[in-house]
Amino acid sequence: FGEMALLSAEVRSADVIAITACEMAILERHDYLEVVQEKQNAKMHLKLSVLEANPYFRFLTPEQRAKIAKGGKLQRVSGGESIIHQGAASEEVYLILRGSCAVLRRLRVPAI
Repeated sequence: FGEMALLSAEVRSADVIAITACEMAILERHDYLEVVQEKQNAKMHLKLSVLEANPYFRFLTPEQRAKIAKGGKLQRVSGGESIIHQGAASEEVYLILRGSCAVLRRLRVPAI
């Protein structure tokens, strides 16, 4: 607990009281921020490597790919979960970082 106040440099928003005897690890602000930064760098590296490997993004400069990677958000989905619905407005581009997806298209078959 306490990570939100740490990230935003705000004061604590609640008291925390031990209900039972507790043993805790305490991570100081600078150490916590260093770990968070390392994780962000790893996510950025993953997004950049996907963009660099994708033929649709090869024409972009490294700076343009970095801008896209910074703006992108990560999303996890479970197996079998629907990601895009046929007929829905197109507002985003999805890049698969890990895992696999199936593309399903309903076709209109003319009546005979």
